[in-house]
Amino acid sequence: KWGIDNRTYTAGENKSINNPLDPVKESDVKIIKGLLNDIHQDFINHVKTNRGDRLSDDDKLLFSGQVWTGENALKLGLIDGIDHMEGYIAKKWGKEGKDILVYRLKNEGKGLLRALLSMSPNMIELEDLFTFSPSLTPLTEDKNVVDL
Repeated sequence: KWGIDNRTYTAGENKSINNPLDPVKESDVKIIKGLLNDIHQDFINHVKTNRGDRLSDDDKLLFSGQVWTGENALKLGLIDGIDHMEGYIAKKWGKEGKDILVYRLKNEGKGLLRALLSMSPNMIELEDLFTFSPSLTPLTEDKNVVDL
């Protein structure tokens, strides 16, 4: 229909599984589902190991693939709390402007990659490729620093 011929050359029978130009093969579906199940089980083990007793007891609900809002995630034990960045910084490290120094990256809408590259002293040559250079604003002169 589009004049495209499928010419796939591989060394190994499973090198082109799930090729969008081939008809669906049950053997490909079995491989992909096996991978997905392995990844899902690794995720479950990771969450259980790191959240421990804080999780609710309903594994079927917790690991169903559903997306949770903050309040529901808190009730299920998936998160420790809901806060804004400033509130979290104050609880974790102390009062901004008194106990810690916070630098805020002013992105100016030019993109995160450019901003990050311009902050790294090892990336000076790459930074020169861009016209954007963000500014960092110190909010206090204290020795404790939180880089965000």
